[in-house]
Amino acid sequence: MAALSRSPSLTARMALIGVVALNVLAGLFYFRLDLTEDRRYSLSDATRNILDQLEDEVYVKVYLDGDLNPGFRHLRESIRETLEEFKAHSGGHLEYRFIDPSAESDAQKRNTLYDALTEKGLIPTNVVEGGEDSRSQKLVWPGALLTFQNKETSVQLLKGNISQSAQENLNLSAENVEYSLATALRELTQ
Repeated sequence: MAALSRSPSLTARMALIGVVALNVLAGLFYFRLDLTEDRRYSLSDATRNILDQLEDEVYVKVYLDGDLNPGFRHLRESIRETLEEFKAHSGGHLEYRFIDPSAESDAQKRNTLYDALTEKGLIPTNVVEGGEDSRSQKLVWPGALLTFQNKETSVQLLKGNISQSAQENLNLSAENVEYSLATALRELTQ
């Protein structure tokens, strides 16, 4: 009878080995599941085809970071989630980073960067915040530069429609991030 019972430390060690082995096996097989009803976190077939055909590195610099209001934070998060999906489906051929062009403390360097971004096709948005007593203005650059081999293209990620409110434009832009980035990527890689 004593031979059939196991000591608690042996059982704990076997359980630990089992968990480690399961973790190693899970790491070997990468997969993602989108269980949302509207398949919100699934890329379109056209986008997957573009990403599957990448044979070289694509670098994406998104100029939307720093102290942002909730609407722009939502847009930034949508961009980040989409780029994470792009990265996962690109076979390691896509890297991205977020940059706050307004973070430069030297006004001359900051203005030089602003001019360079404008020359490359990015358009800033002037965001006015605050109440009647105190108002502040900030330039926000809701766009990205994509680089592939020796080519570069810009994509404006904030879509504007004068018949809609600012919040509606931000929400629409967040919904169209995949399309905007995939279109720019297709043009860049062809």
